[in-house]
Amino acid sequence: MLIIMDAHKILTLVIIFGALLITVVIGAGYALIQTPHTPTSFIAVSQPVTPTPTEIDNNTLQGIDSDHNGVRDDVEKYIAGTYSQSQKTRMALMDFSKGMKLAVETKTEADAKSARETLSRAQDCLWYIHQSDSIPMWQGLRAVFLNTQIRSTAYANYGKLINVQVIESTPFNERKARCNFDPDVFPD
Repeated sequence: MLIIMDAHKILTLVIIFGALLITVVIGAGYALIQTPHTPTSFIAVSQPVTPTPTEIDNNTLQGIDSDHNGVRDDVEKYIAGTYSQSQKTRMALMDFSKGMKLAVETKTEADAKSARETLSRAQDCLWYIHQSDSIPMWQGLRAVFLNTQIRSTAYANYGKLINVQVIESTPFNERKARCNFDPDVFPD
């Protein structure tokens, strides 16, 4: 479809319908290009849609970890944005995320036990920092982590391998030692 207008009419149209036009054009995966023979006319041409990093991230079990710290970028962004006020909370949740990564990548019963220990240590650390307020923190992070069918299925498989073991609660006075850092160093 070819639309021919002078520049003033195009500017007026963009001002009036700009947001709608941009949303429709971007949402439909089209690019506007100027045709060489009529400088004031435009034509919409279908362009191949390149997957965004989020789409690539959500199509794999491991996702994207661009800084190679063991935590998916989307999960790290969630932690940083949600808990920006507390470095020790972010550190404990990063450790929990590393345990979740181990859990979804589990292939053997020994791997599952190792993942469970990593998760347990992170949960104990969070409990030391926030007591019962830590429960919605790690549950919320787990929900963010298991944001696709493949990840949820892998976590369910981890659950089968771990065989829903009952783990004895760590006494509160021992929970600080379960952290991979000293939480008392941080004021927040």
